[in-house]
Amino acid sequence: PPRPRRMLTLELPWAADKAVQQLGRVHRSNQMHPPAFTCVVSDLGGEARFVSAVTRRLRQLGAMTRGDRQAGLGTSGDAFGFGRLDLMSGPYGAEALSCVLRDISVQTTLLQAPQGGWPGGSWESFAQEAERQLKDVEITLEEGLAKRKGGLKRFLNRLLGVTCACQAGLFHP
Repeated sequence: PPRPRRMLTLELPWAADKAVQQLGRVHRSNQMHPPAFTCVVSDLGGEARFVSAVTRRLRQLGAMTRGDRQAGLGTSGDAFGFGRLDLMSGPYGAEALSCVLRDISVQTTLLQAPQGGWPGGSWESFAQEAERQLKDVEITLEEGLAKRKGGLKRFLNRLLGVTCACQAGLFHP
């Protein structure tokens, strides 16, 4: 009996269309079993931009081919299990960015420290370092950035120039 195919993706392409093409190469017409896809991604915020683009494109693909927005994603609506990183499609991304930028600029937060503490020890020292790194990649700490069209996308793109420790602190679970 034929075995189901499994595709391991170690790196998502920059363009969502290329990811869809890459995934489609494993999926053949009239297969007895649909392929299983496994995408290996880190939980760093810089990757969230690419995950969001691919997730959104897969939703659109399902809507176009089957008339169902969730068809490309399976029954849960969560593409490959990384919907938690899909910050661009949800209603809370821009609002969360506003809160984070405000907390960094005033160097105080209502959030509980993540397990193991903030990078650098305290929130104040983390916020100072995060502010320096964000300014280095030309992200201003104005709350209006999140509300502007493309502000969240720009933030996530520029976040790739920030250290992993800073990204982990900004996106702690």
